[in-house]
Amino acid sequence: IPYRAMAGVEATAVEGEPAGGSVVSITPVTLDVPNVILRLREPVELTGLFGIRKAATEVRLYVDEPRALVDHLKKHLVPAHIGLGASVQVQASA
Repeated sequence: IPYRAMAGVEATAVEGEPAGGSVVSITPVTLDVPNVILRLREPVELTGLFGIRKAATEVRLYVDEPRALVDHLKKHLVPAHIGLGASVQVQASA
C-alpha cells in the first residue's frame, strides 16, 4: 500500500466483523482482534490467499507492536496534495 494512499492510521482493538465490503482484516489467527486500522484515501486493490483480489478503503491488522507501527506510519503519511511516495507491502491473508 503506498504511503500516499493512506489517509490515517490508529492503534485500537476492533471487535466484530466489519460492516461493508471495503474493509479487509489481516490477522494471523482468525480469533485475533485487529489492533491497527489503516484508513485509505480511495480503494486500493489487495491480493490475498490464492490470488484473490479485493478493493479496500480500510485495512485492519493485528501486529505485535501496534504503537511502533502507528508511530512509524504517521511519520511517513503523505499529504493528499502530494503525488508520489514510498510504499509499504501488506499481504492480505483473508
